[in-house]
Amino acid sequence: MPRLLDVYDDGEWVALVYEEVGGRHPAVPWKSDEVERVAGAVDDLGAALRPSPWPDAPGFADANSTFLGVWRELAAAPPPDLDPWLRRRLDRLAAQETDVAELVRGDALVQTDIRSDNLLLTPDGGVVFLDWAWTCNGAPWLDLVLFAMTVNREGGADAELLVRGHPLTRDVPPSRIDAVLLAAAANWWSLSRRPEPPSIPGARAHQRAYADATLDWVRRRAGS
Repeated sequence: MPRLLDVYDDGEWVALVYEEVGGRHPAVPWKSDEVERVAGAVDDLGAALRPSPWPDAPGFADANSTFLGVWRELAAAPPPDLDPWLRRRLDRLAAQETDVAELVRGDALVQTDIRSDNLLLTPDGGVVFLDWAWTCNGAPWLDLVLFAMTVNREGGADAELLVRGHPLTRDVPPSRIDAVLLAAAANWWSLSRRPEPPSIPGARAHQRAYADATLDWVRRRAGS
């Protein structure tokens, strides 16, 4: 991550001064070599941040309670326009008494927001991770799954191959990954139905696109 140089805090305004990083964002749609480069860096990140160097950081479930709660709300009271396939999958998770919060519990510090616009590729072959606003403790494989979800949406690479072959995820039971992806799809879908925020035009269309892309991925994983 960029090195923190200085902090300003007058009690009302806070400013963080970071080093300037010479780099560029990955290409979108993704290029295979750049996906591999970032995937390798995510592996290095997982090794460096487990066990968590910040043991008192909030857990993923505490920092993302809405993310983990929406799917249960939709299963209990599905809106009429909820995708029938998604509804059946959420019903199944509920019937199995799946506890997604427990599935994502872990002793690693995870960034949770790794995507193309939060990455810089440096000329020396390095990768710099930006925007650590959602940092928390959780399962060490979470960063790779959430990163793969963004690759799936942005295109150019096979997110499924990424998950199946990566050291952080290849031994994780598929049911755990499916549960996280379904919870994410439900969360994106629910957010997309809210009124458009005036300060972020296009946000709801963006969220719906992520919901649809993630749901399509889970369908492919289920073979239906």
